[in-house]
Amino acid sequence: MIRLIPILIIALTISACSGPYLKNRARDFADIATFELHTKAYGTSIRLGPIHAGLSYKSPHGKSWGLRSGHVGNHNTAEFTAVIFGSDYFTSRPMTLLLNKGIPSDSKDQSLLPSGTKELELLEEFNPETEDGANIAILRQRGKEYRARSPFGTTVPLQKKKSVFKKKEGFAPGYYFTQIDVSIGLYYGIRVGFNPGELLDFLLGWFKVDLYHDDEPFEDPRVRMIKNSPLWKSLDKKSQNKLLKEIQKY
Repeated sequence: MIRLIPILIIALTISACSGPYLKNRARDFADIATFELHTKAYGTSIRLGPIHAGLSYKSPHGKSWGLRSGHVGNHNTAEFTAVIFGSDYFTSRPMTLLLNKGIPSDSKDQSLLPSGTKELELLEEFNPETEDGANIAILRQRGKEYRARSPFGTTVPLQKKKSVFKKKEGFAPGYYFTQIDVSIGLYYGIRVGFNPGELLDFLLGWFKVDLYHDDEPFEDPRVRMIKNSPLWKSLDKKSQNKLLKEIQKY
């Protein structure tokens, strides 16, 4: 696994200076492995898809850096595992924003900033003209972020009386269910993983089969939101196509 990391980094470098087809193949290849370093991480856990086992905790205030979901750099993560229950967070927004009920990413009002967060750091985090801002956009566009709970990979608390099996958004992305990794920490921590589903996505990608829908051209977020609406399925095909054409005008 360790020997695979330099190859994945080279693949990402190639993707930065190639056409969409090779970019997609390089990104798919980089999705296969995970090698991430943490701070404020404690305990040990093993993850097989949506099933976690062990005792571990990675603070949302801790740092994460490495290769994950095809991206090399700083990540926003949090995790805890208690026997087979827990949750796992991998988001494009800093965890401090989630803890403070999601401050708008474009906010410049100092009064809205989370306690202890510098305004400059927050604004740089979401500036699309910076390298980090572009990386955040790619993670979101490729559908790689999630907030999931064990053991079923649901995004709805288990204690709520709500059927997640009837809601598309009730589960984490498909690649979450094929991830295998191990986390170990004693303040400083490490996560090492492998995703056979992403390996299959990489192999099928050469034949233009996009298993996880993470290839360019990326779907317009507005289109994705509309398609996830219950009203979308109530429209006939002609009305759906007309609506999509209207969106493309703006």
